[in-house]
Amino acid sequence: MFEVGDHIKFMEPLDHDFTYGIIRETGKGGALIEVTSFPYEGKGKMVKIGYKYLYLMRGGKRFGSRIHKNNK
Repeated sequence: MFEVGDHIKFMEPLDHDFTYGIIRETGKGGALIEVTSFPYEGKGKMVKIGYKYLYLMRGGKRFGSRIHKNNK
């Protein structure tokens, strides 16, 4: 389901906002994520997250802006 290089968003149980990242390694029970956005301390931080907290970002890099079909 998840592959290395996929753009994902995740929210752990005590978080109150989504965090965005890129899957760098998959394993049994979770994936190693390179964080690309706030609320974690900084970009580039690597965290291990369980698969049940991951959501796949469809259509490439869609980080928080409104995307319309007629936009180029």
